[in-house]
Amino acid sequence: MKTAQASGCLNDSEFMKECWYEAFYSNSTIPNYLRLFTDGEVIREYKDFAEKRIEKLHVSENHYNQCISEIAKNNITDIEYKYLYFFSGHFDMIKSWCMEQKSPLGWSGNFIGYGVDLLLLFLFTDNNLRKAGKKIAVQVSNRIGFNESKNLVFMKENSVFETEVSTQKGEEIFWSIFCLWKVNYAITVSMI
Repeated sequence: MKTAQASGCLNDSEFMKECWYEAFYSNSTIPNYLRLFTDGEVIREYKDFAEKRIEKLHVSENHYNQCISEIAKNNITDIEYKYLYFFSGHFDMIKSWCMEQKSPLGWSGNFIGYGVDLLLLFLFTDNNLRKAGKKIAVQVSNRIGFNESKNLVFMKENSVFETEVSTQKGEEIFWSIFCLWKVNYAITVSMI
């Protein structure tokens, strides 16, 4: 992201956008993936590459115990993997994960709380959230890291540096990015 920031300061938008994809490729977080959806050109150029990257990611249970360095592996947790699968349009898999049966009543898999929140936001057709929708958006926003200023860089026009973005606005930024993301994916009745 530092290189993208420098490119932004030099008005080299092409290289800056390439850096956004490289940031996702090397550090496959949900905010880094969703950043790609802030620009139509980036979506057209990098969406398919990013989706293929998600399918190749390594899930690790000791992800947070790793040393952060240039040579660290790009591992993600199981929940992060499932979030990325949702955001890459694999809604049938999300439904399957939500329905993993752990008890006789079904719909008790450990991802259900996350998956249902995501599906509710996806199915909401108005761009202006009401009270309950805002609460769900805030929960999802916090879970995926939109409450950290470093993840909000480039999410809003002219927000090149962390100090230019208020974390209090993270959920608003999340919802606007979510709406931009949502137009790129369709969900069918059979997927629900």
